[in-house]
Amino acid sequence: MKRFCLKSGFVLFWSIWAFSPVLLSQNKNENKIDTEVLRKRYAITKSETDWVKLKYWVGKSESIMRLTYWDSVLAIANKKQQHLYTCRALWQKSIVYTASGDIPTALDFANRALAIAEQQQYQQETIELIKSLEHIYARQLNRAKSLEMSYRGLRVAEKIDDKRAVIDFNSSIARYYWSTGDLDKALEVQLNCLKLAKEIVYEFGISSALVDIGSIYVAKNEGEKSVPYYLECKNYAHVVAGTIYEADIYNSVGAAFQFLKQYDSAYYYTLKGYEIAVALQNKQGMCSLQSSLAGICLLKGNYTEAEHLAKEALDLANKSAFTAQGIELLMSLKQIYVKQGKYLAALEVYEEYITLRDRVSNEKVRKEALEKAYTYDLEKKQNENLVLSQRNAIQKLQLNQSNVLLLGAAGVFLVLLVILFLYKRQIRYRADFLQLQSEQRLLRSQMNPHFIFNSLNAIKQFVMTERNRDAELYLSKFAKLIRNLLERSMEENIRVSEEVEILKGYLEMESLRFEDSFQYTLSCDESTEFKNFRIPQSMLQPLVENAIWHGLLPKESNRKVTITLVRNSEKTIQCTIDDNGVGRKGSVNAVNNDKSKSLAIHFIQQRLSRMRPSDNVICTMQIIDKHDSKGNSLGTKVVIVLPILN
Repeated sequence: MKRFCLKSGFVLFWSIWAFSPVLLSQNKNENKIDTEVLRKRYAITKSETDWVKLKYWVGKSESIMRLTYWDSVLAIANKKQQHLYTCRALWQKSIVYTASGDIPTALDFANRALAIAEQQQYQQETIELIKSLEHIYARQLNRAKSLEMSYRGLRVAEKIDDKRAVIDFNSSIARYYWSTGDLDKALEVQLNCLKLAKEIVYEFGISSALVDIGSIYVAKNEGEKSVPYYLECKNYAHVVAGTIYEADIYNSVGAAFQFLKQYDSAYYYTLKGYEIAVALQNKQGMCSLQSSLAGICLLKGNYTEAEHLAKEALDLANKSAFTAQGIELLMSLKQIYVKQGKYLAALEVYEEYITLRDRVSNEKVRKEALEKAYTYDLEKKQNENLVLSQRNAIQKLQLNQSNVLLLGAAGVFLVLLVILFLYKRQIRYRADFLQLQSEQRLLRSQMNPHFIFNSLNAIKQFVMTERNRDAELYLSKFAKLIRNLLERSMEENIRVSEEVEILKGYLEMESLRFEDSFQYTLSCDESTEFKNFRIPQSMLQPLVENAIWHGLLPKESNRKVTITLVRNSEKTIQCTIDDNGVGRKGSVNAVNNDKSKSLAIHFIQQRLSRMRPSDNVICTMQIIDKHDSKGNSLGTKVVIVLPILN
């Protein structure tokens, strides 16, 4: 057993030199390769100094093992007193002699190179040469000299804070302990090497330490302890082999091939990850990987298989209460149905997606509300305790002093009144602020319910009338608009360019729905500064919707609406929505229920009124009825002034 420990302890040392015969076998062809490379590069070489640098790097990069080659580099480096390349040339000659088995000569050249490196303070070369000497002595089984070089290199590495070299030399020291049978000390040092290597993400150090730690445990007859280290080292790229994280890695590889549009490879790696998840019975991993497989099948055009995988994954997500994955799978299934031409099924799935998404969103809102309520109750209780303690103090003083305490009590009572007044005012302001936040969140995070309802009806009508291309186009625009609104629903404000993009998408949808029965113009200042101004969001779309539905649609022909955004002061932007519709009076006559229109205008007016004190600007909204000389309606103009926010 001891012999086995000794032999396994030096496996890594011998493997370092295992490539020497290969290098020597390349000498026959190296002259031709070297000559061709140098002939091309000599054309740009103007001096012997540059020639030395060039020839050294060519020889090193091509692993040239011919002594005459390095003799020529050494001769010119000595002539030009280029100490760095003298040191490096001697080092390369040491490598050649080591590979040929002439260890004494190799040691001589390595020590000469080390002397120059230390004299000239070439720290990196010093460390690498000490490593070379340590390996040579280890090959000679000269453990004392090998250990001496390891500690010598360790001192240099610590001095210049080269953590990788610190790990390498400590690993060599651990192997010394291992070779001498001090397995506990070897294990302690290697565990420290592993910890440091992971801290600095030194992959070679990690893999080396893991292999050695596993081998040490085997040598200690504690083989079961070596298993996790060997598993982690398996091909090292898969450091998490045998766990669900390996499945996730394969899923990521599959995703990379998707971006490269190599869908067969993507399917292969994702399926491999799925098989690992199944083997581990990790339902969440299975659900996620099935969703990825469905997406790949969709990209490959295998819609039937994509539908099957998505449904199976959705069933697993529902049974296991994986809500987030369920939402994603519903959207994936909608896309699959659209590709298959199953538009009614796509609409049903999309409605289910909206319901589930809103439910999750409402749960988050309720959670936030409970947290705020808890905070409020806690603050209230603390204030009540404070008041109670103050009253007890007053009562105690009243028992001991009469007149003075009465005066003091009156003063304290007055203070308490002021505190109570300020406290109630703070509570009132807090309630107003929370109410304003709720109203703003409601208006920001939700589109007009009538718009969503009408949009879904429009899609349904397209499908029923077999206008499938229009249905697909409308559904795509609708989904894009909803996504844009949802992505910005939690933001207090948005850029002018983003608001214009939302309005543009909405107008395109309405134009498609009503078969281009109205004309629209959307214009704003094209300067970058203007487009980057931030304004309160969701203020303009309801007004544009009112102009179309209540102004233009009741009119028989020649329908036009113009939306213009301009900067009208240093702190405000003016938006004008001008239509040539039937006007407000005609709109009331044409539409029985105008509740949604009034609600939207009410919310906008209330938000504007709240902005005045907080933003120190005048925010207004004017609704102007246009008439000709005979009093006939020429449409409606809405002028709204919004603050420029930080």
